[in-house]
Amino acid sequence: MSEAFFTEVETQIIAGLIIAAIVGLGTFITSLYRCTQKQSKDLFRFKKGFILFMELNKKYSQEQHPGSDVEYDKIIKEMMTDDKGNL
Repeated sequence: MSEAFFTEVETQIIAGLIIAAIVGLGTFITSLYRCTQKQSKDLFRFKKGFILFMELNKKYSQEQHPGSDVEYDKIIKEMMTDDKGNL
């Protein structure tokens, strides 16, 4: 019954388009996965550097203002904690 609607050439063209679409979708998903993994690693390094910066800032602030009652550890933890409570 399907042979009545499509000739052999049309069937091959449609099959080729379906295969190309599947390969293209797979390639897109792979490149998207690699991109998000790279961004995740970059963000992790940035977060570690920012935590180091805040710790050094805390150290210098405590040296310059020894009588200050600012709770630096609480501020750092509040700023860098995600929704799950992880640093």
